[in-house]
Amino acid sequence: MKIIRKLNIGIAILGIGMAVYHFFIEKIEWPAYILFSFLAVMSLLGGVEKLRDRQEKGGYIYIAFALVLTAGITMKMVG
Repeated sequence: MKIIRKLNIGIAILGIGMAVYHFFIEKIEWPAYILFSFLAVMSLLGGVEKLRDRQEKGGYIYIAFALVLTAGITMKMVG
């Protein structure tokens, strides 16, 4: 499970880097579905990692949050 942990750390570093660039260097116009997609993948992988570490309650909360974000992405792109 070291791969999921490393992937989560890499995604978190990427997210922090994008936020710093957006707020302090140059404003980037991101569509809402890109941000929701990024957060959905990040929370889904976090939930899988927590489930593998036997933290079931926290893992299910992360996965439920990812499903809500995925529903939001779908509604935004369809409607």
